Amino acid sequence: MNAYGGERAGLAIRRRTRALAALASLGVLACATPPSPGPSKATQERLGSGHVVGILDTSPPPGVAVVAYLEPLDSDGLEDSPAEAIVNTVRRGQIEQPAHIIVPGRPFFFRNHDESYHEFFTAGADAFRLEIPPGQRSERTTVRKPGPIRVFCSLHPDEVNQLHVARAAYQTAVRDGRFEFTDVRPGGYRLYVLKNGTALPPKTIQVSRGHSEHRISTGPR
Repeated sequence: MNAYGGERAGLAIRRRTRALAALASLGVLACATPPSPGPSKATQERLGSGHVVGILDTSPPPGVAVVAYLEPLDSDGLEDSPAEAIVNTVRRGQIEQPAHIIVPGRPFFFRNHDESYHEFFTAGADAFRLEIPPGQRSERTTVRKPGPIRVFCSLHPDEVNQLHVARAAYQTAVRDGRFEFTDVRPGGYRLYVLKNGTALPPKTIQVSRGHSEHRISTGPR
């Protein structure tokens, strides 16, 4: 190799060395594959979540509002309950879900899809009166005292909404005597079923990864 060829080879080596040094400073190795970050914490929790199915021993008659909810046994188990809730939507003069669970201290509101004005109100320790113009939603409000609340419409006496204030991490409507909760965080819960605002005796359950089924007694037939 002549002197010119040796100089070119040395220059190529120096360029390659500088390039490798730059890659190393960025944490990139030419011969290594970056490790996979893996699933996020939320994804890992969902992969280990439970699926709870409940079946009533007798289906409620038409017109009876039934809702089920899970109350965590530990005091810090409300991470999965919504920060705020749309309690109900009024559409064509009907309340779409006439029963709903409210977490104490969490804000909630009503939505009005009708062309008419609505005004919902209740009495008691957590009394409120919410005006809902057509096509809009009410202001946010909160309640704190546990137990049932009946909400009425001052302009439409046939519209009655049943709220129940409780530490509900998950809730769902009961249809045809059946309900289910998906993506439930594993742990201990009390399973409640409310019929027209009255709670059936709760059932303590342990939720783990996978599917579980529970039969609920509705009392004397």
